[in-house]
Order: sequence, then structure tokens, then C-alpha cells
Amino acid sequence: MSAIHTLLLGVVAVATVVSATQGTSWEQVDGGLVEVSVGNVGVWGVNQNGDIYFRTGTQNGGNGAGSGWEKTDGGLVQISAGERMVWGVNANNEIYLRTGITRVRPAGSGWKVIAGGLVQVSVSPHNNEVWGVNSAQEVYHRTGVTDSNPEGQGWEKVDGALVWVSGGKSGVWGVNEAGDVYYRSGTANSRSSGTGWEKVDGGLKQISSGDDTVWGVNDGNKIYVRIGINKRNPYGKSWELVKGGLTRVSVGTASDTVWGVNSNGNVYRRIF
Repeated sequence: MSAIHTLLLGVVAVATVVSATQGTSWEQVDGGLVEVSVGNVGVWGVNQNGDIYFRTGTQNGGNGAGSGWEKTDGGLVQISAGERMVWGVNANNEIYLRTGITRVRPAGSGWKVIAGGLVQVSVSPHNNEVWGVNSAQEVYHRTGVTDSNPEGQGWEKVDGALVWVSGGKSGVWGVNEAGDVYYRSGTANSRSSGTGWEKVDGGLKQISSGDDTVWGVNDGNKIYVRIGINKRNPYGKSWELVKGGLTRVSVGTASDTVWGVNSNGNVYRRIF
């Protein structure tokens, strides 16, 4: 990966106490999913068959548990809920944008195909900036995404090689094939493509960037939250171990909005 500078941030911190950063406990939510994503547009998920679900009553941030899962049309393997948009990819690496999302119809009405091919896509819960990676581990940033033009203008290739990328107010974070963690300099609270990848301590397989917080899970399904993130130190200080075990984790627009799924397909939300 080019334009990478290793950050000398010390060793990974494994905490034995529950801090305000990570909340108090996990609450199981009904349903069975392999992917879940939370944004201001609500909580969305995908099950093992590729069926897509919207969690009713979770629009405006997903702070509550909602009241049930509403199955929508389409089929995806991965989904990302943003501020006012939902993007996803299917098993053929085709990219989709959810259309028709309104206050009256929060689950939307259809899917629009977006040119390109990705294996994973991320739409920021903070400002709808869209990032993704393809099967060759190439990284892309979607240009020109606005409320009036939600599909944007095109894909801008960014340096680096990743298998997972996530954008949020805390900036763009990514994980490579070896599990190394990276922060994209110049992307915190920004629409910029950034200036380079900074290697951060720790090892993860999936990561989620939120509002002044970053969560992730490793190959052992252990859960971590990044502590010490602020304007002066956008990549934080260390990782704090969170009790539980998840295969996917998603943090929304608020630092106290975290959802996840485990290896059995059980769905959880974090209580703060």
C-alpha cells in the first residue's frame, strides 16, 4: 500500500472494565442476519439468502430497537445505511442505490443500478460520502454525491489495497487482507479523498467509522472500540476490548448507536 506511514501509537489496549465509550451491554433483537448497518436513514440488514430488511421505527438514527423487520425487494450480500441513502452490492459485485426513501416511506421503493463493480460499499452516516473496494482490493471514492444527485458522478480510484472500508465523521478507515488497520489522513469530518493511509495498531477483519468513534471485529470475532479520537488525534490512542462476540459491527451517526450480528445470525444492539 502506497502513501502509508506507521503510527507509533503503542500497543493494543485490552480493557477489563466497561467504559462510557463502549456502553454497558448487548441487547438481542429479533431476526436473523449476516450483515447489518445503521445510519440516520435507519437500520438495514441482509440475511444468509440475500434477502434485504429494513428495521421499522429506526429512521432518524436507529437509537431505538425498532418494532420489526420489513422485507424489501431485491437481493444483496452487503448493505450500508448512510445519512439519507442506502447502498449495497450483490453476489455479482453489482452496486445498487435505494430509491424512494422518504419520511412517509422510510423503506424506499426500489433499487437503481450504479455503474461499476464492488464487493463492499460504505456510505457515511454523517454526510453520505460513498467508498468501496472491489475484488482486486482496489479502493474507490464516489464523486459528486449530493442530496439532489444521490448517485454521484463517478468512481475515483484511491491508492491502497483493502478488503473493507468505512467512512464516517471519524474519517475513512480500512482493513487489508492481512488484518492491518488504516486511517485515511484528511478525511475526518470531511468530503475529501484524503492524502494517504496511516497504519494504526491492531488487527481487524471489519471496521465501522462513526461520530468520533470507530468499532471493529477481528478474526476471532472479538469486538473493539477505538478510544482517544479527537480533532488533534483523529486516529485515536488505542483499542479497547468490548465484551461479546460479533462477525459484523456497525456504528451510526451517534456514538451511542451500535448494532451487530454474530456467527449464528443473531442481531444485537448496544445499550449505553
